Amino acid sequence: MKKIYLEPAQEGEKQTSSPPANKVSVLPMQTGKTSRFGHEEVYSPRSSMLGPKDEVVKEMFAQGLHWGHKTSRWNPKIKPYLYGVHRSVHVFDLNKTYEYFERALLYIRDAASQGKVIMLVGTRGPEKELIRETSKELSLPAVWEGWIGGTFTNFKEISQRIHYFNDLEAKELSGELEKYTKRERNEFHKEYLRLAKRWEGIKNLERLPDVLFATDIRENALAVKEARLMDIPIVAITDTNTDPTLVNYPIPANDDAITSVRYIVGKVKEAITHGLTMKQSS
Repeated sequence: MKKIYLEPAQEGEKQTSSPPANKVSVLPMQTGKTSRFGHEEVYSPRSSMLGPKDEVVKEMFAQGLHWGHKTSRWNPKIKPYLYGVHRSVHVFDLNKTYEYFERALLYIRDAASQGKVIMLVGTRGPEKELIRETSKELSLPAVWEGWIGGTFTNFKEISQRIHYFNDLEAKELSGELEKYTKRERNEFHKEYLRLAKRWEGIKNLERLPDVLFATDIRENALAVKEARLMDIPIVAITDTNTDPTLVNYPIPANDDAITSVRYIVGKVKEAITHGLTMKQSS
């Protein structure tokens, strides 16, 4: 693995991007505390979702999870998750990323195993298609074209709009609109396409989700705000320019590089699949 030399924390001191193996970060969790899904919120290698730490840290390094933003753009509350600075760019401590990522995945797995509704949100660049594909594959509600204000906080009104969209979609697919003139059918089709862009990902959402997973809490700040107001637990990637205290299960990592986001979403997908398998076999 190529070493990256970081700016010293003290005068004359050198650090590398990979902390010494004997310095393992410890999660600030209370031993014996039980989560809302029944498992003890303490990392245990026997229940590992990621695999051996040394191998996974190398994988995360290769996918660029360790890179943050320029030091001028950081949020001071991210400091506990950092290891150092390289050329004015903050670098995450991947040992800590591993521990917090593991914790988040265990939570997601347990949520899925108990039939909880997990909603995905990712509305920026290439991650939109990634979230859309994951939503389709796992039949999960998701938003990828921009958060609609009130989705959580005004769910009754949103539900009515979703019902209207589903009704229009049913008519579009069944051929019921054929009785209208060509001009009217074109108008209905245009409206259907416009509404599909907004509601397709949540058209089967019958109630508020139990968990929200977000790929970027700055871009999706309104979704995070509404989830907090409605007491919906949040699992999210938290880059160095974000406030990790806004989410229940932060994943301290790069939220800009698609390789990093794809790696994290892939692990989240595996955790959900594992949880669904547990549910079916129980």
